Amino acid sequence: MSGGKKGFYLRKRQRKYPLTSQQMKFKRIAKECGLYKGINKKELQKLMVECIGPKLRKN
Repeated sequence: MSGGKKGFYLRKRQRKYPLTSQQMKFKRIAKECGLYKGINKKELQKLMVECIGPKLRKN
């Protein structure tokens, strides 16, 4: 521990906050279009133009 103090520190995990309606809509559309974590920039741009963008405008 810093400061030369003995012991340890316990804390609770941060609670999950509810998603807004806009976040829920984007999450659903991203799943439908096949968006995933770690996607490269070129693939993301292609998905945004061809799939995600039109669906967001439509809904």
